[in-house]
Amino acid sequence: MDFVWHSSKSRINDEGDVLNYYRQFLLLSNPLLDAQQFSTSECNKAFWYGFHSQDRTKMHARLIAKHPDQPSGVHFDYKDIYKAAKATFSGNCLLDMELDGLWNGSQGHQSNRLERAQYQWSNQEEHGQ
Repeated sequence: MDFVWHSSKSRINDEGDVLNYYRQFLLLSNPLLDAQQFSTSECNKAFWYGFHSQDRTKMHARLIAKHPDQPSGVHFDYKDIYKAAKATFSGNCLLDMELDGLWNGSQGHQSNRLERAQYQWSNQEEHGQ
C-alpha cells in the first residue's frame, strides 16, 4: 500500500494524527479485508509499518507491557497498536516525563521529582483522568 509507505515517512505529533491515520487506514484496508485480498496478518503488519520508525519505538514498550507473551515475528493486532498509539501520543505524558527524569536527571532532585509525580498521579486518579 502506497498509503502505508507515505504515512511511515511522517512523525505522529498528537492523538489527532493517530486518529486521522487510523481512519484513513480503515477506509483503505476494510474493502481489501472484506474481499479477502488482504489477510488480518497483513493488515496488522501494514498498520504497524505505517508509523514512523521512531514512533514505533515509542509504542513498542507499551505493546510489550500489554502483551508480554507476543510471539516474535507475529505483529500486534492493529486495534492494540491503535490503543498504544493513542496512549503514547495523547499529550498526557507529564507523569512519564517526571518518572523518566528520575532515571535521567540529577540525583539531588530525585525525591522532589518523585513526590511531584506521586502527587500528580493521585490528582489524576481523584479526577478520573
